[in-house]
Amino acid sequence: MRKRILIILGAILVLFAIPFILYKIGPVPTKNLPVKNSTPSLTSVDLCAKFPKVQGEISCEEAKAIALAKYPGKIANIDLKKESISTQSATPVWLLTVILKDPIPIPLPPQKNGPLLLSKEKAGTIEVAIDKFQGEFLFYRIPRISK
Repeated sequence: MRKRILIILGAILVLFAIPFILYKIGPVPTKNLPVKNSTPSLTSVDLCAKFPKVQGEISCEEAKAIALAKYPGKIANIDLKKESISTQSATPVWLLTVILKDPIPIPLPPQKNGPLLLSKEKAGTIEVAIDKFQGEFLFYRIPRISK
């Protein structure tokens, strides 16, 4: 019985001693610890490296500048595609995926002869199309999420 009481008192003493010791030691400085970035930065990869500059066409870098001037954020992906714009035949465009600095409201489906209505939901990522030859902003769209 006496042995059991001594074990319990010893355990209680240890439980009180640990916080006291930690309080006296103080916090461990974290300034000199190495920083590990688990997610690669979007700016660390040159997304335009695979697209050579062609005389008379808008370069990948120029398309990035046009897209980010209109929709500030970070470029996550760049592709060169053909898109059908209204009734025209497919037009070569730079298609840039932009992670927006400030999300934008999502437009609701158009109503017949009605005003453009915006949803309360916001999109944080959009795809921006820039004409490959004229350098004009053509459209943006919210990328489809594959399920």
